[in-house]
Amino acid sequence: MKICSSIISGIIGLVCGLIAMWFVFGVFEVPIVLTNVYIAAGIASFFGSFFGSLFAGNAKCEVKVTE
Repeated sequence: MKICSSIISGIIGLVCGLIAMWFVFGVFEVPIVLTNVYIAAGIASFFGSFFGSLFAGNAKCEVKVTE
């Protein structure tokens, strides 16, 4: 199913987004008191990957090359 694979893709995007935020906060030594930033980044990462996977499909049209 397309929805099931999109949800899995969203979860993978969520994990990757949170790891990236954790890495960036670690590099710049920012105090981790900004819990809302983690929540916002997680939601954005999930929905970005979810809808990207959902709407990126196989093209069912043929391209005709004419000369």
